[in-house]
Amino acid sequence: MQIAISRSHLFVWLLLSGGAMVQPSSPCHRPRDLMSYEKSGPFTINAIVDSEAAADADAAVRKFMWDHWNQRRRGLVVATYFSREGQPKNNTIYIEPGSEGWEIVVESRFRAAPLESGQERDEMETHCASYDVVEREWGPQGSAKTATIPGQVLEDPHLYALRLLNTRNNHEIMW
Repeated sequence: MQIAISRSHLFVWLLLSGGAMVQPSSPCHRPRDLMSYEKSGPFTINAIVDSEAAADADAAVRKFMWDHWNQRRRGLVVATYFSREGQPKNNTIYIEPGSEGWEIVVESRFRAAPLESGQERDEMETHCASYDVVEREWGPQGSAKTATIPGQVLEDPHLYALRLLNTRNNHEIMW
């Protein structure tokens, strides 16, 4: 009898609190049928070890992202980028319809920053961001002299960067 009461209490708590029965609203936690996504990768991008291979892999990631965004096709790409210090940053990138139109969702996992004492930490951090505007841009990354490339113009992905913008919070990154 005690077990049945405990289970029923647990069920009521889960039901009232939302528990595991409701997915969080974050785009990284939305339910996905991954069978409906075209996949690419995994890519490893380490410019310190092999800059040419890294440039090719990075261009392949950009091309996949742009093609799927521009053609409104679901896509999933996995890419690990290495810092100068050799620390990996694992990125899972979804190109998909969101609640207000198409978006790119970037989920990044990386080792937590060292403590103030300089001691390394074992935990991993996860950051998630979504972007609802994607544009291709020419010019040096970070330069004020960039120009948007029209969507119908086909260009080598080695020659452009992707500007990802979240119009809800004005957060932008260049890829």
